[in-house]
Amino acid sequence: MTDNAPADGSAVNRVKATVTDSFGNPVSGQTVTFAAGGGAQISGAVQTDERGEATAELSSTLAGPVEVNAGINGVSRQVTVRFVADSRTAQIAEGALSVEEDGAVADGRSANRVRARVTDANNNVVPGAMVTFSAGNGAVIAPSGMTGEDGELSLPLTSVRAGESRVTATINGGSREVTVRFIAGAVSGQTSVLTATPASIAVDNTETSQLTLALQDAQGNPVTGRHGGITFSVSGLAAADHTLSAVNYEQAEAGLYTATLKGKRVGTAVVTAQADGETVGPVEVRLTSLSGGDAVGADGSVTLDATSPVTAGEESRLTVTLKDVNGNPVTGAAGDIRVSSQVSDQAPATAWEESAATAGSYTSSLLMTKVGSHLLTATVSGSSRTGTRTVEVTAATAESAVRYLTLEAAESVRAGDSLGVTVTLTDGWGNPVTGLGAAITLGDDKENPGTVSFTEVSPGRYRGTVTLTQVGEHTLSARLGNGLSAERGVTVNAGAAVAAASTLSPAAQSVKADGVAEATVTLELKDGYGNLTDAGAPAAGSTLRQLDGVTGVSTGAWSRTETGKYRSTVKGTTVGEATFSQTVGGVSLPAVKVTFLAQSGAESVAGVRLEAIPATMNAGEETQLTLRLTDANGNGVTGVATADIALSDSVTDGNSALSSWEEGANGEYRAGLRLTVAGAHDLTATVNGQSGEARVTVTPLSGEAYVETLSLRVSPETITAGESVTATVTLKDRWGNGVVNAGGSIGLTSSVETLSGTTFSATG
Repeated sequence: MTDNAPADGSAVNRVKATVTDSFGNPVSGQTVTFAAGGGAQISGAVQTDERGEATAELSSTLAGPVEVNAGINGVSRQVTVRFVADSRTAQIAEGALSVEEDGAVADGRSANRVRARVTDANNNVVPGAMVTFSAGNGAVIAPSGMTGEDGELSLPLTSVRAGESRVTATINGGSREVTVRFIAGAVSGQTSVLTATPASIAVDNTETSQLTLALQDAQGNPVTGRHGGITFSVSGLAAADHTLSAVNYEQAEAGLYTATLKGKRVGTAVVTAQADGETVGPVEVRLTSLSGGDAVGADGSVTLDATSPVTAGEESRLTVTLKDVNGNPVTGAAGDIRVSSQVSDQAPATAWEESAATAGSYTSSLLMTKVGSHLLTATVSGSSRTGTRTVEVTAATAESAVRYLTLEAAESVRAGDSLGVTVTLTDGWGNPVTGLGAAITLGDDKENPGTVSFTEVSPGRYRGTVTLTQVGEHTLSARLGNGLSAERGVTVNAGAAVAAASTLSPAAQSVKADGVAEATVTLELKDGYGNLTDAGAPAAGSTLRQLDGVTGVSTGAWSRTETGKYRSTVKGTTVGEATFSQTVGGVSLPAVKVTFLAQSGAESVAGVRLEAIPATMNAGEETQLTLRLTDANGNGVTGVATADIALSDSVTDGNSALSSWEEGANGEYRAGLRLTVAGAHDLTATVNGQSGEARVTVTPLSGEAYVETLSLRVSPETITAGESVTATVTLKDRWGNGVVNAGGSIGLTSSVETLSGTTFSATG
């Protein structure tokens, strides 16, 4: 009577038992004994009322199904009722809020997880209970969730802030709390910070810069507690020129890690820090030089460099570099530098200029007027150190010195082969002019030969190679920038045919599959540069190579139509797509396709096959006719008009109906035929004087649903009382065919008396 009461020990479900006698009459005043399982409490015995009904109440503190048994006079019946958890007393008991997953990375994606279990006052789990959640320290958790069938709810929470987060779950005003912990994520080189204080120190190997690494994850959380695995590295200075201390971990709990740097070489130290494969930085520390003109001293260095060789009449560019004892540049000494030469009449150097870009570097120019070797010596006031350099002075080799140019090359070459060319340069006295390979350019009157590099193979004689690809007579020309030039005629002949440049065409074409119509295939042979060539022509009498298994195909021998062009023909008798290729230089050309098409029209039909599916059906149904029309070669014939297809039936069927013939693939035509007269129908399809046959058997309809007309005949029509009479009932469908299996549905009545013992046997 009532169900789903709360399992609170007081709310009740009710069950009702109705007692009746053997005739279904209610019986009052009878005692019905009730019993319940699952710990439920129920009235033990209840008497039936005037309606024969006995009602019992039962309560429980245990949620779930309870089977109730009602018994009387040794007969019992059972019914099941259900008690549900009492959501009014839903609570999260002590310990029922727990941490499932802890220690997630504070990256906003990784999650800790908490689980809440909701029960009522009797410790029944409460499904479908709404629990609200909150989390501290910036953690993100769903604001609420609903318990499942097991009364439990599990939720994840994320954070971008490392540390503890207190999670509170609340239901019906009662709350429980648990604490989860988020840890810093992997070290991030993007958010971690490296600083250097101060950013500039002197190169006295004493003053230091403190390097501080603030190690953080991608969310800016300090990565603390490291006591190893952190390194600092320096680039920009040699290892011997700086000192980097060990890493100091005293501030590790704050995520700070330090080291110090000092040096003895001028330059910029580029410092980076490494932790867990991440690089932080860089930060620069500048090491500045000591000042003073006498800084070179007895242990410093003086280095002289000069442009060499130079042509007589040109200047040699001089560079003097000054360094102190530690190799640091010395500045402010331009007025103290002198350069001398062992050649007595050598002109003095121009005034020295200190480089603004390179500290400790000074430049000057010295005019070289005599051919030979010049030993130069640089000195600095206040120092015994010197620097020397030998400058070679050579005779002029400028392009302007060239007076004669000649060009040599072979008379003929095959397209694509390398052609060697030789250019000879001499001065007005026949002496070779050297060093001008890059000044020579090579041209051609038919094509662009590209940039040709010339190498000096002997004094004044230059060798280069050129590749010509166009067949014909070429005129090569060699030229210098001063206007001198020379020409040479060369004949270029076609090379051997290559598959990559040769073609078969057209790629696809079609002809009738009548063994007469021909498709023409053209072969063009070209060398690697697109020149038509007969080198590699098809062998005499050879034909196209067929790649597939299409039968009835014949190919004609190749015939030459012009240089590099050949023709072959293809014909066939089988419908289908045949592919052909030709080998050039041992490589097959891309295949071409010839499609042999079916013949079209009724006049091409030489074979007819008719098929009906289904071959047996009920009157009034439709069979699907499939007509296969083929030509003399067995190929399907397309394009046959409906008017050209004649269909006859051995049975006269005035209600038959034939749909239009629809052409399918490969010479097949389909139409639907409805037949209404029961019996065997011999169908004949005729096209172009050719016929195909199929039989369809039409069976009578079965069952009274198909009866359209009914007739009754009795025999004899006059009898003596008590004698039998034979009644004949004829049932026909809408088409006039007899209906079978309907005798059991025939009723026979009389206007005078009630008939009995009438049975019908089916005869059709």
